[in-house]
This record gives sequence, structure tokens and C-alpha cells, in this order.
Amino acid sequence: MVRNGGTVTVKNALVLTADKIPPEANYLGVHIYPDDTAELIVSQCMPEKSVRGEQIAESYRDHGK
Repeated sequence: MVRNGGTVTVKNALVLTADKIPPEANYLGVHIYPDDTAELIVSQCMPEKSVRGEQIAESYRDHGK
């Protein structure tokens, strides 16, 4: 994997406020994307791919990029 184990500084601000955390939340996923942006995903179970993450995964499957 490219940059596996390296430090990444993301271009966007990551903000997590109490009103965005459901009471049943147990997991916090940090999704880091190839364009050096990231998003935080809070969920009750292991976080799934976000809409954006799924689009990027499809692009890699379809085009190898």
C-alpha cells in the first residue's frame, strides 16, 4: 500500500461534536483518502464504507486507480 505507515496531514478539518455521536456509538473510524482528505465515521458496530469511500473503491476496482 502506498504510504503505509507514514504520517498523513489532511487538507480538510476534522470536527466531531457531541451532537454527531449517537448514544449507542462504540466505534470511531477515520477514513483517509488518496487526495489527502479524511472523514470521521461514528457507528455502533465496525464502521462501513461511506458513500465517498465506496465511490473511491469502485474507481479502483474499475480503473485500478
